[in-house]
Amino acid sequence: MRSESRRFFEVGRTGVAIGSGCGERHMFEDSKESSELSNIRRRAEAELKRRGELPIHMDTDDVRRLVHELRTHQLELEMQNEKLRQTHLELIEARDRYAELYNFAPVGYLTTDEKDVILEANLTAVDILGVAREDILEKRLSDFITRQDQDLHYLYRRRLLETTTPQIYEFRIRKGDETHSWIRMECCLVKGEDPVGRYRCVFSAVDDLRKLEEQLRVAERLKSVGALAGGVAHEFNNLLMGINGYVEFLQESVVDLAQAADAGEAEEIFRQHGSNIDMLLTDVVMPGLSGHQLYARLTAHLPELKVLFMSGYDEQAAMNQNARESGLNFVQKPLSMGELNRKIRIVLD
Repeated sequence: MRSESRRFFEVGRTGVAIGSGCGERHMFEDSKESSELSNIRRRAEAELKRRGELPIHMDTDDVRRLVHELRTHQLELEMQNEKLRQTHLELIEARDRYAELYNFAPVGYLTTDEKDVILEANLTAVDILGVAREDILEKRLSDFITRQDQDLHYLYRRRLLETTTPQIYEFRIRKGDETHSWIRMECCLVKGEDPVGRYRCVFSAVDDLRKLEEQLRVAERLKSVGALAGGVAHEFNNLLMGINGYVEFLQESVVDLAQAADAGEAEEIFRQHGSNIDMLLTDVVMPGLSGHQLYARLTAHLPELKVLFMSGYDEQAAMNQNARESGLNFVQKPLSMGELNRKIRIVLD
């Protein structure tokens, strides 16, 4: 029976080795182990010999227990390595998702340093500026701003640095095709390891929005001009009637006429001669009280008072002033004195 050679277990602070009397060998040596790992092993053995650390003699049971512990530890390391690998893959996926959200966001993102040099930019920012990505990095943001608005840009950057409060402003940029575009930008200051800090900016093109705002302003101006024109026509019609008609109207009519400049004066005349007044002839639109409001006040004291409303505005506008409510009489100016006289006769009769 062949006798087994004496086995020993050699332990040192720099490594673990298992050998036999016939020559040392690795118990778990892989047939495909690289030359680099072999070299490390030889260096570790040489270090053990240099330190004078003697092999530790162990019986078979001790070796089995130690091998079991080593195998268990190896499995633990493999499981931990798998977990680390899975975590690494998840981090890569999260990074890719963030990159997609960053690059394809509906707004442009920029990061600049204290010298206004662009350090980072997403694809939307590149598209808004109308240049290639390689043509935007390491360039100053001010290089893309029109000359007229560069002072405004530096003013807000200085204000941001002094107050650390986010700044919002609008300016024009020069695009790659030599056209101009309005953008709205919001910048904040982010301080990290850099003592000066970096500028994070979010911006979007607002050309369409500015066009809509301008259209709204034009519409408001036209509305104001229309109201002014209506007022001028109203006053002009009053003036024409006053100049050309009242003399003719007193001559052709058999009624007495008491004139008032406004509702207040009309109320004063009514207080003095109310019992002798049969009809109120009034404009619908007047300064202060409207014609309808004046009529309501007077009929509170004289319910049988008749009324004839006049207006230089169109009929629909006069109706909006409640002039035609409850079948009230109405005439549209301008009109001849003959027409006015006939209308008064119809109301009185």
